[in-house]
Amino acid sequence: AASPGYSGSGDMPQWILARNLYGWISGVRGKEQGRIRSLHDISDGGLLVALAEGMMARGLGVSVRMPEHVLPEAWAFGEGFHRMVLSCSEADSAILEAEWDAFAIPHTRIGNVTATGRLEIPGEWNLSVNELRRAWNAEES
Repeated sequence: AASPGYSGSGDMPQWILARNLYGWISGVRGKEQGRIRSLHDISDGGLLVALAEGMMARGLGVSVRMPEHVLPEAWAFGEGFHRMVLSCSEADSAILEAEWDAFAIPHTRIGNVTATGRLEIPGEWNLSVNELRRAWNAEES
């Protein structure tokens, strides 16, 4: 899993970044979009909500690491502009990252898709897809 478009600043849109990112996604720029396995914008709840929605849709797991020296709540739930979470094969990640670099699209590798059916954030959370689905449905345990 990677987070292309993350600029570290969520206050104002960055129009050059937006043109580069959305031009790349649409295929107007670049040629490697076919390597994407999943893509989700980070809005309506932030990164962890986007990851949980992807997990519930596919039944897969995700292992991500929270960067040091960040406000955990902002990292997990901040929406900001031009942020997305993308998955691809391990073999394709370097190709995608090189193309993003060429188009000045900032990105951060945040973790891996797993077959565990769990959201794993070492030292923070380890939740199953079923636990996420119950929470999403507002079911009490």
